[in-house]
Amino acid sequence: MINLFAPRYEDNKLHQHFKVLLKESAEPMREVINSWAMGFIDRDKKFVKEFQTTFNSSFWELYLYKAFKELNMEVDFTNQSPDFTVSTEQNKKLSIEAVTANSAESDEPEWSSEVLDKYLNKPRNEILEYATIRLLNAINSKHEKFLRQYGQKNHVKGNPFILAIAPFEQPAFSRQNNQALNRVLYACDAPSLNGIGSDGEILFKNKHINTVTKSNGSALKLGVFTTPNFKEISAVIFSTTATFSKVIVQGNIQNCMIQSRRYKCGDGWFGYIDQYSEKRVYKETHLDGLHIYYNSYAENPLNREIFGSSEITHNFYNIESKSMLSEHNDGSLISRSTYWNYDKPS
Repeated sequence: MINLFAPRYEDNKLHQHFKVLLKESAEPMREVINSWAMGFIDRDKKFVKEFQTTFNSSFWELYLYKAFKELNMEVDFTNQSPDFTVSTEQNKKLSIEAVTANSAESDEPEWSSEVLDKYLNKPRNEILEYATIRLLNAINSKHEKFLRQYGQKNHVKGNPFILAIAPFEQPAFSRQNNQALNRVLYACDAPSLNGIGSDGEILFKNKHINTVTKSNGSALKLGVFTTPNFKEISAVIFSTTATFSKVIVQGNIQNCMIQSRRYKCGDGWFGYIDQYSEKRVYKETHLDGLHIYYNSYAENPLNREIFGSSEITHNFYNIESKSMLSEHNDGSLISRSTYWNYDKPS
């Protein structure tokens, strides 16, 4: 088992999140993360350094590794890249590259607590526009790397190639939910309710958003999965809930309050349920909040049944109607925040 929490570097080089995890009160969080890492192999001997100094990308990889095990997938560590080669219960091979959307160098990092209040009061569309730009940048970068590198590897050829993306691009990044990625991949905002069909089916409508404007005034085209231009990417795995709070809700931490929003659907009804509760009565699985986005133009399509867990939301693009469809199960997690004073014992 890799030793994640023995500091190897001077304090000024350690990431703010890692420093929080070193506090005495964070022992339950360290136990959870160590449980995620059971069996994880540090192939290039850089993982611990990155976990302690840059944190987010390594944290996301550990979350994913645990998620794949929850889905009864077997991870093959033989090859160093892409990040994960997995075998599914259906005896299919998947090639998965983990990536985080990060802030631009001149902008505030997501861990900056000094400006968090400003971001919480920011117009949501400003948060969405910045998130859209950074997510699109991350996808373009990895797509280019697939064309140059990953796609030439024998252990990748013929497999569905999946990008697993987590957004850490700004303070209060979780406020985007999945709306920014809807824009990036399908050029749509989140589908809104449009009535009930004659057979009781819930009907939705889409608002199309085709471009996003950068701060320099240039426009970027959206809709990565609406043309064959990104056919090499079979799907995207995404979550805004695989964060510090995911660790908190899994840990033995009691002096904590949790605010969550979940879909409520069924029997011709669709809406949201907001919950504010104590940690001791709150339930959340590791896969809660996870999304899969499918590319209708993929040259190696991903079978929907592979990620069949009930907690996972599946998102599709209909080429004929130029609209997206989201399949939410009753109780699917939309967002969650935790309120915990880590300077006090749990």
